[in-house]
Amino acid sequence: MVNKKLISNIILIITLVAISYYIAKNFHEFKQITVVAPIYLVPLALVFLFYILTNGLLIKYIIAPFNIKLKFKEWFSISILIQFYNTITPFKGGFIAKAAYLKEKYSFSYTDFISTVTGFYIINLFITSICGLTTILILLYRDNMFSLPIFLVFLITFLVLLLIIVFSRKFPKTKNKLLNRFIKVANGWDMIKNNKRIITLSLLITFAQLSVSSIGIWVGYSIFGINIGFVKALFLQSIITIGSLIAITPGALGITETIQVFSASVLGISASQSLTVALLTRLVSSVIILIIGPIISYKLIKSKSK
Repeated sequence: MVNKKLISNIILIITLVAISYYIAKNFHEFKQITVVAPIYLVPLALVFLFYILTNGLLIKYIIAPFNIKLKFKEWFSISILIQFYNTITPFKGGFIAKAAYLKEKYSFSYTDFISTVTGFYIINLFITSICGLTTILILLYRDNMFSLPIFLVFLITFLVLLLIIVFSRKFPKTKNKLLNRFIKVANGWDMIKNNKRIITLSLLITFAQLSVSSIGIWVGYSIFGINIGFVKALFLQSIITIGSLIAITPGALGITETIQVFSASVLGISASQSLTVALLTRLVSSVIILIIGPIISYKLIKSKSK
C-alpha cells in the first residue's frame, strides 16, 4: 500500500531543498530586489480574504440543490476550515474536514459530497481554462509571448470540461452497488448542472474570484516595483489555479512556487522575481489562515457538539 504521507514528505523535502539551493546560489539576484510599496501588503491580505469569502459562497450555492441551506457564518467558516486544513495537510485535507463536518451536522453522504466537489472543480476549471486561453492569445497578439505546453493545458482542460458539461446526463441505477456509487456522483453533478440559477451564480462568483486573485498577483509584483498589468496577472493566476490540483504537499508548498516560476518565465520575469513574489504571497496567506483557522475550527467543532 502506498504511503501518501511519506510521498508527500519526500516531495516536500526535495522541493524545499531545490528552492533553498537556488536561492543560495543566486542570492546576489535576490539582494537586488527591494520592497518599493510595503503598503500594498494590506490589499494583498484583503485579496486572500476575498478568496475565502467567494469560496464559501460557492460552497453555499453548490450544496443548495441537496436541500442544505448554509447561513453566512457557517459557509464562511467552512471555507476557512478547508483553507486551514489544506495548508497544514497534504492531498487537499481540507475537503476531508469539510466532508466530515457536513456528515456529522447534516447527515450529508460522502457520495453526495463528492458530487459537490466535482461540481466545484468543473465550474472553477472551466472558467479558468477560458480565461487562460483568452490571456495567452492576447499575449501572443500583443506581446508576441507564447508557450505551447501551457496553451495545450488550457485547451485540453477546456475541451474535456465542455464535453462533460454538454453531454453529462442522469444515469439509471444498476444492480452493482459499486457502480451505483459512481452513478450517484454523476447524477449529483447533473442535478447541480440543471439548476440554472446555481450554475449562473457559481460561474459569476468563480470569475470574480479569479479576477480579484489576479489583481492580488498584480499587487504582489507591484510591492517590488514590478508592473506586470492585469492580463499577465490573469494568465499567471489561471496557471496557478489549474496547478493547485497537484496538492501533494501541504498547501501545495513548493509545487505552487515551481509552477509560478515556470509560468512567469514565459512573460520574461526572472525566477528570482517570481519566486520572491510567490514566497511573499505564501507568507501573507499562511499568517492569516494560521491565525484564524484554529479559532474557526474549534468553534465549528464546539457548535457541532452542541
